[in-house]
Amino acid sequence: RPEELIPRITEKTIFVGQGIRVYGETIAKSLGSKALIAPTVYDVVRASMVGRLAYIRFRENGADDLLTLTPRYLRRSDAEVAWGQSNQSG
Repeated sequence: RPEELIPRITEKTIFVGQGIRVYGETIAKSLGSKALIAPTVYDVVRASMVGRLAYIRFRENGADDLLTLTPRYLRRSDAEVAWGQSNQSG
């Protein structure tokens, strides 16, 4: 939930995905310039879209420190959720 996530954001963060369409306004108001809301074309997460976002970021800010750059997933993947449910029912 946004109210749990927002206090943990301390630096500029790109938000992407279908959830941002629901919570984007709340996140943007709370984080101001720290919240970078990706256009809807990036809602379907594909490697090519991640690469495009990285290229745009590189053009604007130069290279990131690859030793400290880490993705932060807000939830488990659909495959992980399905695997967990199948193991609980068995």
